[in-house]
Amino acid sequence: MKKYLCSIACLLLLGSVAFAQVLASAIPNDPGIWTIALFGGRQSNVGNNSSLAQTLYGIAGAYGLGNRTELDLIYGYGSFSGVQGMAMQLSCYTLSLKYNLLMEVPLSLALGASTTLLSQKDNFAGSPNGNNYGFKILVSKVISSFIPYACLNRSYTSLGGDSIATEVTLGGIWLAAPKWAWLAENIWQLQDSGYTSGQFSLCVAYTL
Repeated sequence: MKKYLCSIACLLLLGSVAFAQVLASAIPNDPGIWTIALFGGRQSNVGNNSSLAQTLYGIAGAYGLGNRTELDLIYGYGSFSGVQGMAMQLSCYTLSLKYNLLMEVPLSLALGASTTLLSQKDNFAGSPNGNNYGFKILVSKVISSFIPYACLNRSYTSLGGDSIATEVTLGGIWLAAPKWAWLAENIWQLQDSGYTSGQFSLCVAYTL
């Protein structure tokens, strides 16, 4: 049993984990404006094991740096479940930049890049640290108080091994009040090693 759990832990180290939320449209914040968001998500088929799932939650801040440019800061914490006897947690700290190329003509288009510091703790593989790097294309469209969006992200993860994945995201933003919004999205994470995992996330955001 211990050998089995150790092999599962090693598989997780080699797979990308659910920390790459988009939770945003292609329209950046105005210069000097902050948006604060709380989010939660759940990833299935972690490490190509249908029994394993990850629950993730955290806080994100988006700040308008200048004309059409936004800085995002994200902290996420995840715990894994589905295998008896295994205890595993993941912490991630992300910094990303987004630059808008088109503003509703006829849709919004942005490019982005991100870097993430990862720290994983488990009862077999110890406490490895790693990194993730991502590059994305993001499109969205304002339809009254609803903003659907889609994102294509290419990511590289180094955490006890290397993995590369393509992430396809579909989501929506509902503007509930002048400064409040609800968000929901689904991510399909297509691993180059030949399997797919999925993540669904919910979020509430407030603009200062």
